Amino acid sequence: MDRRAKGGPDGVTSFQALQNRLKKGGTGLAYQVFDLPYFAGYDLRGCTLEDRRAVLRTLVRDASQTSSPVRFSEAIKGNGDGVFQNACKLGLEGIVSKRLGSTYVGQRTRDWVKTKCTSRQEMVIGGYTDPQRTRTAFGALLLGYYRENEFVYAGKVGTGFDERTLKDVLARLRPLERPDAPFAHPPRGYEAKGAHWVSPKLVCEVEFTEWTGDGHLRHPSFAGLREDKDAREVVREHSRRTPRAEENSEMDRTPHKGRRARRSAAEEPDRPDARAARSRRSRPSPSGGDEEARVLGVQLTHPDKVLYPESGITKRALAEYYAAIGDRMLPSIAGRPLMLVRCPEGRRATCFHQKNWDVELGPGSHGLIIKEQTTSNRYIIVDKPAGLVWLVQRGVLEIHDWGSTEKDLEHPDRLVFDLDPGPGVEWPEVVEGAVLVRDTLEEIGLKSWVKTTGGKGLHVVAPLRPKADWAHVKQFAMALAQAIAQKQPDKYVANMSKARRNGKIYVDYLRNARGATSVAAYSTRSRPGSPVSVPLSWKELAATKARPSFGLREVVARARKPDPWADMKKIRQSLKG
Repeated sequence: MDRRAKGGPDGVTSFQALQNRLKKGGTGLAYQVFDLPYFAGYDLRGCTLEDRRAVLRTLVRDASQTSSPVRFSEAIKGNGDGVFQNACKLGLEGIVSKRLGSTYVGQRTRDWVKTKCTSRQEMVIGGYTDPQRTRTAFGALLLGYYRENEFVYAGKVGTGFDERTLKDVLARLRPLERPDAPFAHPPRGYEAKGAHWVSPKLVCEVEFTEWTGDGHLRHPSFAGLREDKDAREVVREHSRRTPRAEENSEMDRTPHKGRRARRSAAEEPDRPDARAARSRRSRPSPSGGDEEARVLGVQLTHPDKVLYPESGITKRALAEYYAAIGDRMLPSIAGRPLMLVRCPEGRRATCFHQKNWDVELGPGSHGLIIKEQTTSNRYIIVDKPAGLVWLVQRGVLEIHDWGSTEKDLEHPDRLVFDLDPGPGVEWPEVVEGAVLVRDTLEEIGLKSWVKTTGGKGLHVVAPLRPKADWAHVKQFAMALAQAIAQKQPDKYVANMSKARRNGKIYVDYLRNARGATSVAAYSTRSRPGSPVSVPLSWKELAATKARPSFGLREVVARARKPDPWADMKKIRQSLKG
């Protein structure tokens, strides 16, 4: 049911006009109704669209005789392309098309399609900036959307507000203020100047011209707040500016099985047609420059693209690293579902987490459907070094793996403790913490190994026979972390609150939950200098005086030496109880 208000005599819809009218009492509004899933205790969802609307028309006709504000929303049968073009000429948002004979299913399907004239996108507000010059209240809203469980920054909007809206939005934002940015990768520098962060709960709608290459909105304009939208439901939408007639006149056409909306290669880089487009673009140039390369049989497009500007590491160099390290890395990740950090344009550009792969996978890998809380995702599992190279081709800079394998997803075969030092903690204290975790595990009969994270901390890893389920393993890990924190509260915490970490080490046990991941051994990180998570021997760790940092060449050289984790696969140990 549509409750949008007309913005003026031209009939153009306006969220702000609706909100302003509601604040004045809502007088003069009409309530447009177009469907009837239930009536008088009867479930009509199994009836056809025509039958549902026929009942609705009778009800609304009766209501209109009593001067009711409820209005029946008329429909036009067929000629979807013409209707759409005229709607756009009139400055309307777009059209909604429904297939005749369809039933009501309560979710998005190709029987019910919205086609927008201009690009509009719901966005979640994650912050706002200070006002400049004559502007009052705030300067711009910092916007984002959800991709999987990650809140992704998508730019800011500073136009489209009137004075009343500025004050109203600010009043709604102030109670949501928080000290830290809610975005997974928050804006920095000038983009974040004067930023006030807020919890991502308030949803708005914006108009914009297009998405930029780094995933930001171009020329956005504020259209209004969305009171009817849950922030966690806001995802990036892909709308078509010039739709084909047969894909918009859905009301009187039969389904085309397998047909998908056409998008540009820039919008959906994993599509086969996008791959073909990139392949055409990446052929050798007339000047003789080679824009293609092959590593372990995997074709790399634009192999000289710099992924790590600080160290000059290119896509080709990263692919060659994984080709060289593959045999050493695979025993640690083979068979494990992976969560990946992709940075297609390099470390400094937009990066995002990805676990669901709905595209054809490359060589040396396969997919695995895993049912999660509210949905199912197709994870990627790498079997051979060529699979690692293919990930580089997809722009992957970090590889994170599950604590269980596809052979037995519900019973983890490793424990992982992440020692994350807070501000003021020196490296020798981190080493001391890792040794403490190791010794505590040994007291209960569990042998463990250690590796760098590619960041500030260390991972202590204990292999397990896959017998205990996730709940048991997580409970055990939590109890051990809490015991360490209670024994030495001046040095360790088992609570993830950043406010408690100053001068202390967070013993993170949350890696031991179903679906949680930790950075894989030998994986690079999307950080300056391409740091790598590297396995160490306990003796080697004890000899370090400062946090070790390994470059790609150093790690490849280490791979020619004995593996400090070689004995891990020989251990047969399990949790007691």
